[in-house]
Amino acid sequence: ENYNGSIRLSSASLTMDVLSSGDPVKTTPTITWPAPSALTYGTPLGTTQLNATVANNIPGVLTYSPVSGTVLGAGLRTITATFTPEDTARYNGAEQSVTIRVNKARLVATADNKTKVQGQPDPILTETYSGFVNNENVSVLNSDARLITTDGVAPGTYPITLSGVTSSNYAMVFVQ
Repeated sequence: ENYNGSIRLSSASLTMDVLSSGDPVKTTPTITWPAPSALTYGTPLGTTQLNATVANNIPGVLTYSPVSGTVLGAGLRTITATFTPEDTARYNGAEQSVTIRVNKARLVATADNKTKVQGQPDPILTETYSGFVNNENVSVLNSDARLITTDGVAPGTYPITLSGVTSSNYAMVFVQ
């Protein structure tokens, strides 16, 4: 502390006069936070990622943004720890940010098998998805699937080609 003052002692009492030369010098605590390992989309933030510590065990509260339980979108994301000290006369608050990589989750799109009866129109081609997380469905995809097959005049097996689906949070795997 940066105080100027005097102390007078007597046998019965202690009197202390403090002459302040301004506000005490506050220190800013150091937040230590190892870079978190990558997550896969759909995995919520938890104590494994939100594990910052404050040097010298200074009493206070660490809060995080975004909070525990948040599912981040795929890509490089920033998470921030904010420290609020209990003793605000001696310590400043502090903030530290880290970057975390969120990998896309694997989403499999499979072209559904179809049967055509000779002389009838081609069936409507459809696809099925497996691997959505967080109760998501096709509404989160950025584009519709393109399904193409050869017009089959003669009886036989014809491949169905599936493509075109994109997503910000899913790595697409196409099964023909």
